Amino acid sequence: MAKYSNIQNMVLDGKEMKDLYIIFDQLPLKAHGGLVATYARLVEELGDIYSIKIVNIFAGEKNDIEEFDSIPIMDVCPVKIDNRFYKMPALLAQGKIKEALWAFLSAIIFLATMPIARIITSRKLGQEMVIASSPAAAMFLGKKVHYLLEVHTNFEYFWGDSFIGKAQSHAINEPVLTIFRNKADANKGSALFPSTYIYNSFDSNAASRAKLNEQRRPHSAIYVGRLEPVKNLGALLDCAEIVLERIPDFTLDIFGVGSLEKQLSEEISRRGLSNSVSMKGFTSDKNVYSRYSVFWLASTNEGFGLVLAEAMANKTPVITTKWGEAVSEIVSHGKTGYIAHSAEEFASYSIRLLEDESLRDEMGARGQADVIKRFSKEQNRLRWLEILKDAYPL
Repeated sequence: MAKYSNIQNMVLDGKEMKDLYIIFDQLPLKAHGGLVATYARLVEELGDIYSIKIVNIFAGEKNDIEEFDSIPIMDVCPVKIDNRFYKMPALLAQGKIKEALWAFLSAIIFLATMPIARIITSRKLGQEMVIASSPAAAMFLGKKVHYLLEVHTNFEYFWGDSFIGKAQSHAINEPVLTIFRNKADANKGSALFPSTYIYNSFDSNAASRAKLNEQRRPHSAIYVGRLEPVKNLGALLDCAEIVLERIPDFTLDIFGVGSLEKQLSEEISRRGLSNSVSMKGFTSDKNVYSRYSVFWLASTNEGFGLVLAEAMANKTPVITTKWGEAVSEIVSHGKTGYIAHSAEEFASYSIRLLEDESLRDEMGARGQADVIKRFSKEQNRLRWLEILKDAYPL
């Protein structure tokens, strides 16, 4: 099990391996998807070089990430809050008064903790190597902390029109370097502050261990990800309806959990899609894609879209929306997958692949070769070592 302690009691002793601290506002769970995968991979990639420690600003749920089991997890504030207090208006609109009041109280605790946490982190982490997992986490780091800031959504969310995002980016002390998940956002950031990018990585050996194509279901699509508004799940149902008109035995399996779980289930029933669209819950199986003909992603906003790379690694052709400029950094349209600009395009590309096994096989093979070449955890490890060496010279 993970080892917990209070940050004020931690001992920064002189070990052979230099300490590397990862800061979360609240420890994520497996169900948080790509964010969890990113830091699980980071622990794997750097754990033999650095002594990794996790600092949790607020107490979260019990750790369920196996890669964190042997890592010390230190809480600044032992209080568990709901850090999604930006959902207060929606909760009130739904008549969920108790949840809205707790979200409001959480916001007060969040803001009240900030000045105290900044004093503590300045004193305890001022000479350490620190990675802030998000601007929300970075808000609690004092001026003396020289840290690297990771941004897992797109540039516009924090430096564009989002009130919540802009509030966070303006509340942080300046990082040594801001790390985006794609080149397009890093280029935008570079015009304002020191920026770079690191692609999300995956275990390239996992795909080779999978029994690819042995039990791939014909006329099937899969979605893997959180069930949240940003994932645009209604668009997947729209596309399913169009595809079913052409391919009556088409099926779509949806893997994931989130705030829209109940609403999505009701919508599937309302549209009469229960025989074709199934909700499968959360999965940690990175080879689940290999059992399906195509992978669907209709998000409106992604930082990288790790599930696209995972699907491609399993030789599963992908159809995705153009959720940002960075989508073209992952998917080469017409070669390793398709990028759709409308529900009609999305469905048309899907039908083309579902009806043409040779095209699926060719596109799947090209996609696998491409992502293994560009997004392996071995490459990610070298990139991280380069960044840490430059940011924290001996």
